[in-house]
Amino acid sequence: MLGLKSVSMSGWPLRKPLLEMEKKLTQTMQQAVDFARAHDNKLTRHPGGIWSGKEHPDLVGIDCYSLDDTYLRFRTTTIQGLVSRGAAEYSDWKEGPSGRFPVEVTLTM
Repeated sequence: MLGLKSVSMSGWPLRKPLLEMEKKLTQTMQQAVDFARAHDNKLTRHPGGIWSGKEHPDLVGIDCYSLDDTYLRFRTTTIQGLVSRGAAEYSDWKEGPSGRFPVEVTLTM
């Protein structure tokens, strides 16, 4: 090689040091990371586009938007932020009327 470094479109090296990556996470993203670490390093998408633990009993069969703030859950934009920063990757998908969509994310950090 000619001494060139591989970088992403944002200019970050493809393999970011963990400390630098964590500095770039918002408070909500860091909460999602901490929550995922306590749940097998994964978050699962529930109906309504809300992400939480895979077996979250309070989210089975209900409208997630009607829950109060005592239930820890995350919006799709938070999950997209983790994926775009390399902190997580989509690990499971489903097919819907509008096409394929992610339903599980796994931490990579």
